[in-house]
Amino acid sequence: MTEDMLRYVYAVVRTDSLPLPDELRGVGGAPVEAVARDGIAAVVSPVPAGDFDEEPMRAHLEDMRRLELLARGHQEVVDAVAARGCALPLRLATVCRGEPGVRRMLAADRGLL
Repeated sequence: MTEDMLRYVYAVVRTDSLPLPDELRGVGGAPVEAVARDGIAAVVSPVPAGDFDEEPMRAHLEDMRRLELLARGHQEVVDAVAARGCALPLRLATVCRGEPGVRRMLAADRGLL
């Protein structure tokens, strides 16, 4: 994975609902994986910064067709992980800078999660 790949975060689950199905795909057809920390895991996909960094994302959210595809992809992953156990969906278009960013988010919000 290159430095210009971000992580799109769909939901937070307990680690006892892992592993995720290999065939599960997220936005843009990206593979879905889990980033775990302290008994919880973020369900994420790698996404290119060129499309998902702050500026390009703002523009994409104004394009109704792209927004629909993003929302459908997001919801499909949330539904799939929720079918396996307790899942806390995150807001549409939640993006972190790589796995370290995901782990920081999990640590910072651990009390809320």
